[in-house]
Amino acid sequence: MKPPASLSQQLAEFHRGLAGHHRQTARRHRQHGHDGAALRHEQAAEAHALAAATPLDQRLAGAAMRASGIADEASQRAGVRPFMPWPGKGR
Repeated sequence: MKPPASLSQQLAEFHRGLAGHHRQTARRHRQHGHDGAALRHEQAAEAHALAAATPLDQRLAGAAMRASGIADEASQRAGVRPFMPWPGKGR
């Protein structure tokens, strides 16, 4: 049986997962011509990558979460809604 992961390991994995999500979302926005939203998601991905490198740093984690919120707002301004099909052509 594998021992449970430490809090540090769990937080690092959380931030790595969000970094991947934001990179993927940035690519989709770029494909749809949403350059501003793509930039915000790229910035959020970088912030989460930094937070993953030092997972117990609350300052970096807070900045990464704020960047996620800003990126999600940019998605909504571009017409993208969570759990809904992407708007326009090339869904």
